[in-house]
Amino acid sequence: ASLDAEVSGSRGTSVAATAASTAAIPTTGLTAGMYVVYAVDAAGNVSASSADVVVTNPDITPPTLSGVGTSVLTPNTLAATSNENGTLYLVLKSATITNKASLDAEVSGSRGTSVAATAASVAAIPTTGLTAGTYVVYAVDAAGNVSTASADVTLTNPDITAPTLSGVGTSVLTPNTLAATSNENGTLYLVLKSATITNKASLDAEVSGSR
Repeated sequence: ASLDAEVSGSRGTSVAATAASTAAIPTTGLTAGMYVVYAVDAAGNVSASSADVVVTNPDITPPTLSGVGTSVLTPNTLAATSNENGTLYLVLKSATITNKASLDAEVSGSRGTSVAATAASVAAIPTTGLTAGTYVVYAVDAAGNVSTASADVTLTNPDITAPTLSGVGTSVLTPNTLAATSNENGTLYLVLKSATITNKASLDAEVSGSR
C-alpha cells in the first residue's frame, strides 16, 4: 500500500514484471532526486530496496543574453554575455533559427560566427568575414537550449575604396585657388610631388609643416 501511495502521489512509478526478464521502469513526471527500486510479487511480498538510483531532469531552460552591443565594424569583435556556459552565435537576422543545428549551419555557411561562452563573462564574438547587414546574437547552453534573439546588431564593413579625383587644374598662381573635385566627402590636399605620402597622417604632416 505504501508503494502504491507513492505511485498514485506521483512520487514514484511502477511497471509489470515478468520473472527473470528485464523490465523498463518509466521515469516520466518524476522530480530529480535519489530513488530506490523495490520488487513486489503476486502475493504482495516486498523485496529489500535496491542501491541508490539518481534521477535527474533534463535542462530545458534556455540561457539569457545581456550586454550585447548594437553595432560593430568588422573585423572588430562584438561583446555579449550569456548566463550559462555554452556558445554565443552572431547570425543574420533574416536566418531561420529553430535549434543549435540551424545556428551551426549559418556558421558553416559563412553567414555567421560563434565563440565559446563562460557563464556571466563577457565574450568577444568575431566578425571577420561577415558581410554588412543586420544581425542578432543567440546563446546556446551545454544542453542545446537556444535563447531568444538579441536586439538588432548593425554590422558594417570598413570603407577600403580610395576616392577618385577629377577636374584638377594643371597650374595655379598663388594666392589663387586650385580647382579639384573628389567623388566622396572628405579632404583635398595639395602637397609637393616630392613628398613621401603613405596615408592621411603623412598628408597632414605636410600641411602642418607648411609644405
